[in-house]
Amino acid sequence: MNIDRRSVLKTFGLVSGAGGAGFLVGAIDSPGCLPETVSQNERWPPRFTANDYLFHGKVIGPSNAPVVIVVHGGPGADYRSLRPLTRLSPHFRVVLYDQRGTGLSPRVSPDQLSFQQYLNDLDAIVTMFGAESSETVLLGHSFGGQLVAQYVSTYPEKVDSVIMAEPGPLNQEMAANGPTRGFTLDSILPGTIARIESRNLDCPDEHAGDDYFIEQMMVRANPGYWCDNIPPRNVLWRAGYDANQQVTASMNQSTGELMDLVSDIDRYQGRILFLASECNSVIGETYQRKQMNYVPNSTLEVIPDAGHHIFHDNPEYALDTVISHLGTGVDEGIVR
Repeated sequence: MNIDRRSVLKTFGLVSGAGGAGFLVGAIDSPGCLPETVSQNERWPPRFTANDYLFHGKVIGPSNAPVVIVVHGGPGADYRSLRPLTRLSPHFRVVLYDQRGTGLSPRVSPDQLSFQQYLNDLDAIVTMFGAESSETVLLGHSFGGQLVAQYVSTYPEKVDSVIMAEPGPLNQEMAANGPTRGFTLDSILPGTIARIESRNLDCPDEHAGDDYFIEQMMVRANPGYWCDNIPPRNVLWRAGYDANQQVTASMNQSTGELMDLVSDIDRYQGRILFLASECNSVIGETYQRKQMNYVPNSTLEVIPDAGHHIFHDNPEYALDTVISHLGTGVDEGIVR
């Protein structure tokens, strides 16, 4: 999801008319500070280098086991809500990473943030870990599903199985009927509050304010994604504002339309599993069934009692569904 900060900040004119933005800034307590990235704090142990970049990431499981590479959403989110997937590690090698410029991975200049750069990073990670494995599985959540769709269209021979958990729009047709992008009337109040809070952060990090703003907007501006319209807690460590803005913009063609991420997906001959959450009224089951029309050899499973953060909300059911799809002969329920 892309949020245009400048559009949201226009709402401060309304705040000033009600008594001044400065009054509200002082009236809202500081949310503290955001966690440091792996380049700011060397005590963060989970990290690896790929494509000449230091990623915050975790690798767990036998080195010769099938590898499951987990690609988180956003753009500009992180893998925190996907950590239950590490429970696959007795039988799989699981790789999780925060994408370039977001989560606890180091911040970089905007010219290093694009959809193509993320595709190159993923290829480097697939090459590094897939070379040691008997099988390579890509699991993409939300925006990560979009990235995975483009990846297997480009490198179909490098991937054995694909899982896409509520991917965002896969082409312009689905974008036109999908989630609202950018500024909406529903984002006025949460956007104003988030921006005020971001100015009260108590840390010297130059990216912290914008990162906090986009993190709050990712959950506050999307009530239809969650069960009972209530966003879950503790699903992000730290978002990346520049990553959100730059990568989203790079996914658009010169016409302003979303690039077609599945135009060549028929080159991939493996099985593709879509996951949808029961509670998501925006890009849940109905939406994903429409996306399947563009993706051959695909099936869909609905995860009950879950919103968009499927593996956070109902990890046991979601993980059993993943194991069933992979068909490795692992006994049902080993991830509980």
